[in-house]
Amino acid sequence: MMKNGLRLVLVSTPIGYLGSGRGGGVELTLISLIKGLISFGHEIILVAPKGSKLPFESNNIKIRLVDGIDQPSWQHQDKLAPILIPSNGVLPKLWEETIKIGKEADAVINFGYDWLPLWLTKTLEIKLFHLISMGAESIAMKNIIHEISQLFPSRLAFHTKSQSADFLFDLE
Repeated sequence: MMKNGLRLVLVSTPIGYLGSGRGGGVELTLISLIKGLISFGHEIILVAPKGSKLPFESNNIKIRLVDGIDQPSWQHQDKLAPILIPSNGVLPKLWEETIKIGKEADAVINFGYDWLPLWLTKTLEIKLFHLISMGAESIAMKNIIHEISQLFPSRLAFHTKSQSADFLFDLE
């Protein structure tokens, strides 16, 4: 293990368990990053929906599985859709677990494209970062990502510069 390895909490997408394919590119990105982070000696705690599995094993990873109703994907919502969280939803349960363990971590990285974890960035004392994996799918998401970009610009990462521009201009 690396002498100065970090303890990182990674939070999976709430739209389906890892391995279901419902997370699409988020699943592939998350698995690739976990492999890379482990190879550098970092300790990973993955918080993911019940049923999630990784295609490999490592002593440097612990998985915390959370049960609940899958979150509707923003990708399939209308641009003006309100923020919806199902009763007994996995999204708030993922974040309840993350908040419990995140205080002991060097950083928490969110891989889900959802309003709640972005909003929590403003309220939590933990070091919470986000990988934004899609363009602006709704007004609600566009507005919260823009707000976080203004308050905590170093807490957001995007796959491309043109994707990030989707959120930083033309607020409605």
